[in-house]
Order: sequence, then C-alpha cells, then structure tokens
Amino acid sequence: MKIPGVDDGQGPEVTVLDPDPAAMAAPLPANVFDITAAQNSLDGFRAKVEDLNAIAVAFEVTDDVAFARLAEMAGQAKQLDKAVSRAAEGFYIDAYNYYKSVLNIKNAITNATTAIARVLKQKGNEYAYKKELDRREAEKKANAEAVKVQARLDAEAKKKGVKKVTIPAPVFNIPQKAEPVKTQSGTMSSKMVWDCELTDLTSKAVFDMVLRTSPAKYRAIAEAVLKKAIKSGIHEKVKGVRFFERAETTHRAR
Repeated sequence: MKIPGVDDGQGPEVTVLDPDPAAMAAPLPANVFDITAAQNSLDGFRAKVEDLNAIAVAFEVTDDVAFARLAEMAGQAKQLDKAVSRAAEGFYIDAYNYYKSVLNIKNAITNATTAIARVLKQKGNEYAYKKELDRREAEKKANAEAVKVQARLDAEAKKKGVKKVTIPAPVFNIPQKAEPVKTQSGTMSSKMVWDCELTDLTSKAVFDMVLRTSPAKYRAIAEAVLKKAIKSGIHEKVKGVRFFERAETTHRAR
C-alpha cells in the first residue's frame, strides 16, 4: 500500500476499503450466542483499520493536494466505521429487536410499580419523620422534668445536710426508636438522615464549597454552559474565560 502524500502519483484516492469490507460479514450462525463466528468475521476488519491508522499517523498536510487526500481518508474512516457496524448488526439485530420489544412491554408495567413504590415510600418517610419528632419531643420534656426533679432533690439534700442523690436518666413515657417492621413480603426500616436543599443560587459560600470539593465537576459544567453561550453569540467579556477562534473541519459523505 502506498502512503498518500509520499507517492506523488497516488492522488486523493486511498484504497484501504478495497474490497468492500461489508462483504466480509458472515451469515447469522445457527447458535446466535456463538461469539466465535462474530469474532472471526469482525476480525477481518482489523487489518483495514490498522492500515488506515498507519497512514493517518504518518500523514502530513502541507498543501491543498494533501488536504484533499486527508479528506478522502476521513471519509474512508467513516465508511469503515459504518461497515463494521453493519457487519456486527447482522449477528445481533434480531435478538436486539426482540429484547427491545420485551423491554418495552416490561417497562410499561414496572413503571407503574415503581410509581407505587415511590408513593408508598414518601408516605412512609412522612410517618417515620413525624414519629421521630414526637419521640424527640417526649425525650426533651422528660429530660426537662428530670432536671426539675434533680434540682428539687439537690435543694432538699442541701437543706437537710445530707448527701445528694442523682436520679438516673429518664426512660419513662419516651417512645422507643422505630424498629424494622417485618411483613410477609419483606422488612421496612427507617432512620433519620441529613439532606440539603439549595435555597440561594447566588451564595458565594456554596460556590466556594463546590469549587473546593469538586473542581472537575465544576469545570465540566462551566465548560458546557460556556459552549452554549458561544453558540448563542457570546464570545467575550466573561471574567476568567479566554475566547478564541480555531479551525474545525467537517466531512460529509457523497
């Protein structure tokens, strides 16, 4: 194979795709789960891909003729990609279409069960939250009462000149923490967890925390927003951002 750009007589044509690699696809095997047949068929594309890769790595664009050759190689790379996909599709398309059909039927049902579970979970969360608040309130009142009792006992002990008596922590009339509920279909338990809700998008403290703890995520989101801004026509006057132009080629198949 001659490398375009090195052989002056090559022209913009690159013969990596000769013969048509789509013809290399094997018929569907008797056992659709036999990966060997697919492996053997698709392996035939590797040499074509390696050849095109070697050309692309060594290729240099120095003039318009070389640029035309580069355009041809870019098109052939896309054609190779499509050919490999078509060849592979022959091995799985029937099973994949069947899978999608069954999945759609299943999803129509399980979406409803998921919604039911979500509603029930929310109701359970609300009840468990109220029950825990009631328990904490009862504990608070019991502790307050215990403080009063202790103060009274200490005062009496001081008045009588006797040793102080410390009463144990209150346990009376305080609801216990919720235990897991076991039913025929399973077990449900609840616990208090901390959560958060963003109430001020302009908070500098939130911005600093996000930037400090997740700089990579912040950068990804910021870049996505900036690219949308560029598409809308914003190219300058954003502090901390350098706007610049670059060349970008596109290839359209004939």
